[in-house]
Amino acid sequence: YADSNALLADDGAYLFDFYVVDLMLPGVAGVQLIKILRLRTDAGVLVVSGSVAPEAFADVLTAGADMYLAKPVQFEQVALAIVAVYR
Repeated sequence: YADSNALLADDGAYLFDFYVVDLMLPGVAGVQLIKILRLRTDAGVLVVSGSVAPEAFADVLTAGADMYLAKPVQFEQVALAIVAVYR
C-alpha cells in the first residue's frame, strides 16, 4: 500500500494474519493505525521503527502491538519476532 490511508480504505485491509507497522507512516500515524487495527482484528502486530522517543515502546504496546523492534533491524530479527508472536 502507498500509505496507511490506502490500507484502511481497502476492503481486504483486515483480512491479514499479521501486520508490520512503522510509526512514521504517511497517512494515519502508526500508533493510531494500531488502535484501528485492534478494533477490527486480532492479527499479530509487529512495530519496526526508528523512533527514539522514550515513550514509543509503551505507546505501541498500549495501542495493541504485540512486539516492538527498534531500527536498524535485520530480516532474521523480524522473522523471529513474527514466530514469537505466534507461539
